[in-house]
Amino acid sequence: MAILQELEKEFSTRAMERHGVVLMRPAGAMEYVARCAEHSIEVLGIDGFRVDGDQIQPLMEHSIDLSLSPRPTSEQIGSHEQAVEFLKAHGGSDLWFEIVVDA
Repeated sequence: MAILQELEKEFSTRAMERHGVVLMRPAGAMEYVARCAEHSIEVLGIDGFRVDGDQIQPLMEHSIDLSLSPRPTSEQIGSHEQAVEFLKAHGGSDLWFEIVVDA
């Protein structure tokens, strides 16, 4: 748990909080996922949001559930890699993302 709190603090300057949801742009979110991988913190999903002032709108079509992903074999990619690929695909967007991890 202490590691996760350290990561949250490390990324706090690159994130914003709206209504209890911590959001990051794709580049920051990719780095956060990479740091989670370094510490064996599983990524359970990513939720995309549109931000308009103080309001946020969840966008299910820009979200991914990784909680049911099987453990990777040599032919499969794991949840961290899937998360990075998903975020790369949204790199040029104006969306913000919440990274849901296994705390």
